[in-house]
Amino acid sequence: MAGTNHDRVQTLKGEVYDLMVKEECLWHQRSQTDWLKSGNLNIVYFHSHATQRNKMNFISKLILDDGTVAEEEKKIGEAMVNYFKQLFTSTTPSNFDQILQGIEAKVTPSMNVDLTCEFTAEEVERASKQMKPQTAPEPDDNILVAFETLHHLKIKRKGKLGFMALKLDMSKAYDRVE
Repeated sequence: MAGTNHDRVQTLKGEVYDLMVKEECLWHQRSQTDWLKSGNLNIVYFHSHATQRNKMNFISKLILDDGTVAEEEKKIGEAMVNYFKQLFTSTTPSNFDQILQGIEAKVTPSMNVDLTCEFTAEEVERASKQMKPQTAPEPDDNILVAFETLHHLKIKRKGKLGFMALKLDMSKAYDRVE
């Protein structure tokens, strides 16, 4: 009799878990639906959100590398174009043999054949169906660290003892791997 109750408890726990997941999904969808309803029916609401977002994202000036300030739209645009051109232009490095000597190869020749072969439409479809529509495929720890640090710094307004700011320049860390 005890085994039967244990199985029943496990079954009920599984059902409760499934229902909780479905409820969370429902509330997530409902929150988006409410925003769309409010935004579409209430034009003032929609425009206030759009205006607020535009103000937050607007770049009114940039401090250039030489210390000068660019405030004109044309100069800001040129500065951005130059920054990204420099960032993504290869310096054509060479002579990697000395650097790569200490690195053990992890991809075997047979793995490389599998990785470089042509993919099929079925593989793409299967992979896209496995992804959740509004999340990244894996947790992004760098974003979490940055978010938690900034959140704490916004909340803590006084004092300096025992706290620090961590500046992560991810563009320089990962965009220039040559």
